Amino acid sequence: MSVASRLTFRTAAGAVALALVAALGCASDTPTSTVQTFNKPQASATIDGSPWAANYQIDLAVADWYPADKRMEINALEVHPDQSGRQLSIVLRQFTGPGTYELGPQGATVPPLGSSAYYIASPDVSGRLDSSMVYVTARANAGTVTIAAYDAGTGWISGTFTLDVARTDDQSKVIRITNGSFDGRVAPGT
Repeated sequence: MSVASRLTFRTAAGAVALALVAALGCASDTPTSTVQTFNKPQASATIDGSPWAANYQIDLAVADWYPADKRMEINALEVHPDQSGRQLSIVLRQFTGPGTYELGPQGATVPPLGSSAYYIASPDVSGRLDSSMVYVTARANAGTVTIAAYDAGTGWISGTFTLDVARTDDQSKVIRITNGSFDGRVAPGT
């Protein structure tokens, strides 16, 4: 389990930096279940009209705080040979299994109870982040995540998502993420 997956996300920029560092130092696992129809975690989307596909991941989902705090995270990272990359992380609060979850500002205390997402576009994933690289769900109804299947016994989760994220230093700069999907292993809680 990575250090970043055990963080309590107090600020998007700090959490994002640690998530990128942790992702670069950890290998991904492949499932052992014969029930699944795929061989490794996968995530993809269209980000402002550009295809995105995760190719470097810690674990697709992290269940550190589930079921005690009912928190589930979905993390995926795309890294290019020049070390530029794009990361997408979705944090579901009040996770109860399959269903649709509304995304809003991180840390909200009323519905959607802090379910949120952040996106990072970095020219150097091992370098320092600045606020122009970090985008977050900054308003209520910023998107939805639909969990199509979750099997606690085999540790696999799959779903789809659509969301808008705003740049942390200029919320008028919004990125639209559509056609999102993921299938992958849920790391056990610690």
